[in-house]
Amino acid sequence: MAAILYRRGGVYLIDFPLPDNSATIRKYALCLQTGPLLEKRDRFVGALLTTKGLERKYAWDVFVSAAESRTTSGVRVLLGEIHVVMKDWVVEHSYDLTPETIRAVEKALMVSLGIFPPPT
Repeated sequence: MAAILYRRGGVYLIDFPLPDNSATIRKYALCLQTGPLLEKRDRFVGALLTTKGLERKYAWDVFVSAAESRTTSGVRVLLGEIHVVMKDWVVEHSYDLTPETIRAVEKALMVSLGIFPPPT
């Protein structure tokens, strides 16, 4: 199996452990990090993606189109739920977000962290 290249804006299929560590569930996670820490550490800071509740419009979520996410209806990046993702949870690199979507993620992340106020 080829080594996985980790990069900011990359979306990865992961085996995400349940809180009680009784099992894992398959999820997609967006890598939010870049630089030496991403390259040298065994983990990265990420946000989970979902195909559920696409009609919900939260200031801290970003909708990714069906074409960009390679899904039938698109996905939401859940920037209100930031996680540490261990690299050994990663099954595969799935796709990369466009620079425009990454900029939208950056803005929504700042709203999520309270750095920017949500739009009115």
